[in-house]
Amino acid sequence: MAKRVTPFILAALFLKFISFACADEDALIGIIKRIAKQEVLVWVKNPVIVNAVREANEEATGSLDEIIQLDKRWRAIEGIDEWINGFLDNPCANYLKEIQEKDKDLYPEIFVMDKQGCIVGETDKTTDYWQGDEDKFIKSFDEGKGTIFISESQFDESTQRFLIQLSVPIIDPYSKNTIGVITVGIDLDILAERLVY
Repeated sequence: MAKRVTPFILAALFLKFISFACADEDALIGIIKRIAKQEVLVWVKNPVIVNAVREANEEATGSLDEIIQLDKRWRAIEGIDEWINGFLDNPCANYLKEIQEKDKDLYPEIFVMDKQGCIVGETDKTTDYWQGDEDKFIKSFDEGKGTIFISESQFDESTQRFLIQLSVPIIDPYSKNTIGVITVGIDLDILAERLVY
């Protein structure tokens, strides 16, 4: 279920969308759902993503306490060390970067999480290693049922932009189970500009 975007963002989008009759929240959510169905749901079927998440899930033996300690370690590191670089330079991350290169202005951030909400691969360093306590993971993973989730608009510290985060479940093609989640940051200003022009 999508949350509501803030009145400030809606007001800004109203001015940009008005000539195209896209002046309401439902229209904006509809556009983002189309991106989910036409693009992101195609990406998550790629074996590179599916295999990376499967492998991460097989290796996910840590307790919640251990995950939290890793998350604290991640946050404490300024910049990128060898451990963090492993999530920025692996087959999954490289595939995400290929996607992003086609439209980096619209998609300034893309990352994949395993069944616990831990990062598997990403285009840029996220603020957190563990996303498992955040709506982007909780609501999209949906206790294994898998749901498309659209966040409220927010200022993203990682990208330094105002984004809506679109989260889509990653489904194993054989078991049909939800095995992880992909989150795509969508720049609302870029989206609005393209619709107007």
